[in-house]
Amino acid sequence: MSGYIINLPDDLLTLVLLRLPIHFLLRSRCVSKSWRDLIDSPHFTNLRSRPTTSSSEIVVGLSDQSTFFTLEFDSKNSSVAISRQLNYHDPESKIHNLFIGSCNGLLCFTNSNEDIILWNPLTQKHWELPSPPIEYSMGEQVSSRLGFGYDQVNDDYKVVSIIRLRDIFEESSDYEDEVYVYSLKLNRWRKIGEFSWKFPEQEQEVGAFSNGSLHWIVKKKQWNVVNLIAFLDLRNEEIGVMPCARDPNDLIKQQLRILNGNLCMISYYYLAGRYRVGISVMKEYGIEKSWTKLTTIKMDDYGVWSLWKLRPIMLLKNGRKLILQMERDNKLVVYDVLTRSMEDVSIDASPSPSPSPSPSQAKLQISCVFLHNITSV
Repeated sequence: MSGYIINLPDDLLTLVLLRLPIHFLLRSRCVSKSWRDLIDSPHFTNLRSRPTTSSSEIVVGLSDQSTFFTLEFDSKNSSVAISRQLNYHDPESKIHNLFIGSCNGLLCFTNSNEDIILWNPLTQKHWELPSPPIEYSMGEQVSSRLGFGYDQVNDDYKVVSIIRLRDIFEESSDYEDEVYVYSLKLNRWRKIGEFSWKFPEQEQEVGAFSNGSLHWIVKKKQWNVVNLIAFLDLRNEEIGVMPCARDPNDLIKQQLRILNGNLCMISYYYLAGRYRVGISVMKEYGIEKSWTKLTTIKMDDYGVWSLWKLRPIMLLKNGRKLILQMERDNKLVVYDVLTRSMEDVSIDASPSPSPSPSPSQAKLQISCVFLHNITSV
């Protein structure tokens, strides 16, 4: 039977391979050279990137070692996920400090040496990026906001670093943020200009990639009240702004995420004596009126501390079950937006000869990735 499958015409074989999750595609690349060439082809990549062929997989990185797993959710029971280890080896580091983003299956993160790494789980290729060509003297403190995405016009993957240089001996709060863009195709950084917006004073947030642009919550430097969304279009490398979802009364903070390809706003606020977190999505990109409230969670019901740093990962196909990462507790949960009930995700390890622990036996890294398609780079 296997001989018949191997000799299928390319169009039929493509239809079969499109239905496979990434761990089976990794194995399928080893069947023959023709299979590997088909899976690695730009045509196959484009087909996999369509929503109709997306799978309910996420990637989890473990916090105490250089290990990644895929989690595939059960189609009948969304609170159960099967874990399979992805082969990644970084001899220089055992900790992934910051997950920057993913696009077409290419992952971008920093290691414990604060190097920026690009890694393709399918081809097993990885790149360590050079440092941005900034010039600073002793006494200057450097901080940055990072983002990762794909430039479809130029067929290029790009990393953005918004770098702030501040003299620690000066009391003045004046500063300038410089914007650098790294091109994987050219393998170099370029300074494209300055960033004239102010980031909220909270934990470092990476850029949210949607519709060809990276997005951050910002404020005008002269104001401290109105939140906006600044975006950097990777196609023309121009910077603009758009409105946030409307602030609830007594807003505490907001975070910007991506949910099933759409911008997603997480708003924490205090109302009627209770802490709440609202989750809204922008259904039509760039249209303020298209912000739609998906759900509101009463934080007291599940622990204010546990929900204080919430990351929506994926809305399952039925539109009812929401996969969330509770970053404070380092766990994944399924939230039913209709019944407003929540339960932990049960992670079952698939049979594997590897001695590495499954995500159920070690802390989840601070970031999870919804892996919905692949790339051939």
